Amino acid sequence: MENVLVHICSFVICTKEGKSYDFDEKAGRWITTVGICFPNEKIEEKYDYDIYVPNEGRYFYYAFVEFDKLELDHIWYVIDKPYDRVLIPMPTVIKESLLEYAREKKCLKVRKNDEMFNSILNTLIENGYVSRPSSDDADLNATNDIDQCYQKGMNFWLGKGYPENKERAILWLKKAADAGHTEAEYMMAYAYLFGLGVDFNRTKSVTWAARAAKKGYSHAEMLMWQLQSFGCQPNEDCLK
Repeated sequence: MENVLVHICSFVICTKEGKSYDFDEKAGRWITTVGICFPNEKIEEKYDYDIYVPNEGRYFYYAFVEFDKLELDHIWYVIDKPYDRVLIPMPTVIKESLLEYAREKKCLKVRKNDEMFNSILNTLIENGYVSRPSSDDADLNATNDIDQCYQKGMNFWLGKGYPENKERAILWLKKAADAGHTEAEYMMAYAYLFGLGVDFNRTKSVTWAARAAKKGYSHAEMLMWQLQSFGCQPNEDCLK
């Protein structure tokens, strides 16, 4: 399977069809959802008990299952932002310990603060299922492609593939802007105007806008005009 760069927030133990289960504390049994119906509907599947959820106005029907009979041999790894989840086979080297952990904890979900989380993650990395995110600072220093810098900055800005982080976005956008990337120059102007990822500074904003406007970038021209109407003038010294 192709390695992917991910931000994993949890793992869910499941079947090869992606089905997982819950432990019901009140019943003291593992359960599975067999149906959801409104009060005037009937459920055909066999179930052991039901719960009415008032705020949804529906009944949830559950059946008991035996943990040792469940064919739990896959894992969902869940990415927090943008939300996604990927189903992969459970590596055999951790299957026994993972199922024992789930049996003891009475839960098939392993979160970041669970002691088993790093063990699963390291095993998936070793088996080539995922790649650990590399040091962002190292990537920043090593990357000289200004289009790539701009794109990564926008990914951080918008939360595409990474958790949204305006401060990290600025590091990448500034590197691209310093190298003359027009859209990055405009984004720096926008950031300074609204204090996003940087301290609010109209002089820096109009200076970055002026750089992009000189290349005919219409958004920057409009922004520069608006700032100059407030008496702001470009000053290259403020960017040194």
